[in-house]
Amino acid sequence: FVLGTGFALQANGQEVTSPALISFLIILAAIFPALALLALAVRRLHHPDWTTTWRRFTLALTSGATLGIGLALSLELALVFLVVRGTNATSALQCIENPNSPDCGTFAAFDLIFIIVAIIGPIVEETVKPLGVALYIGRIRGPAEAFLLGMASGIGFALVETVGYIGSGYHDWLAVAIERTSAGLLHGVGAGMVTLGWYYLTHAKKHRFLKAFGCWFYAVLQHFVWNGTAVLGLLPGPVGATINSWNLNIGFITLPFVELLNIIEAILILLVFFYITGRLRKKSPSSPPDGGGERQPSRQAPMPVRA
Repeated sequence: FVLGTGFALQANGQEVTSPALISFLIILAAIFPALALLALAVRRLHHPDWTTTWRRFTLALTSGATLGIGLALSLELALVFLVVRGTNATSALQCIENPNSPDCGTFAAFDLIFIIVAIIGPIVEETVKPLGVALYIGRIRGPAEAFLLGMASGIGFALVETVGYIGSGYHDWLAVAIERTSAGLLHGVGAGMVTLGWYYLTHAKKHRFLKAFGCWFYAVLQHFVWNGTAVLGLLPGPVGATINSWNLNIGFITLPFVELLNIIEAILILLVFFYITGRLRKKSPSSPPDGGGERQPSRQAPMPVRA
């Protein structure tokens, strides 16, 4: 409904002029799809021997929104100043905030932006988002539970991250809403894959390091492609101008090329989500480790007592 309203306004050349209303619309566009995706994951991964509790689920969600965000922000800023150094780091951050500045239209500035956005960001964020879940990975009984809890941490991360994008969406809030709608899918599936890697690292009997690295690498690669396409329009010279001039006119609305790429990428990530959850649903939970996990009620019939 929110995105439909945005398309209708844009098609008629109208604009929402209230910053408070824009913030509300972007938040709705980010929260509802993200929580709907999480509910879909619960439904697809639910098992008769389901062991996940609301306490674990809430902890995963809040850890991504607090621990994940805090660590990612701190590490990204530290790495930016280490890699770029000094005043160049400040200039690069300013170019990310306002890419149309006069000093940002060079290949040197674009290289810095690309390193920060498409390399440092994905590596740091995909590594730290599910750390709250990784702290009790030994208590998780199956890969499906690991993926779901990791996905919850990624959704929590995405919901808080959305707040930082609201200020940039005043005149083009629809584009921001579309991006943040897909961001829940990006962060959720990415964190779910990394947590799945943590599970394989601690529970798999064969190729545990290879499986863990593969899950982490997929999450980083997915994020790299997403962020990399987002900065294509910032390429200096005729290349960037050509990319920005490509639009898809579907009658009632015109989609810029970068937004069209984001939609295609979101569809591909959604297909990965369905594939992974379909595979994990077939695997039954494992037995809890000795001394760990939550004690399960006994299913044995009570012994008869003689009078």
